[in-house]
Amino acid sequence: MYLATSPEVADVSGGYFVNAKRRSPSKAAQDADAARRLWAASEALVADAAASGGTVPTVVRPRPRLWTGRCAVSGRPRAN
Repeated sequence: MYLATSPEVADVSGGYFVNAKRRSPSKAAQDADAARRLWAASEALVADAAASGGTVPTVVRPRPRLWTGRCAVSGRPRAN
């Protein structure tokens, strides 16, 4: 919500933020070779689907990890 509403970052684009602070992405996220392989695999999936007259495969998102922390509103411990 911070990035969508805060005037402090209204002119910022393309950054990576954690807890409303700009951070550097992990080394894996900056791996240009991995990015090229991902792009090529994505293109191949789309081309295969288009050639067979099918639809582009949908991405199945992994289930969120269980998180036990504190409630952002009350500060009390939060359970799953």
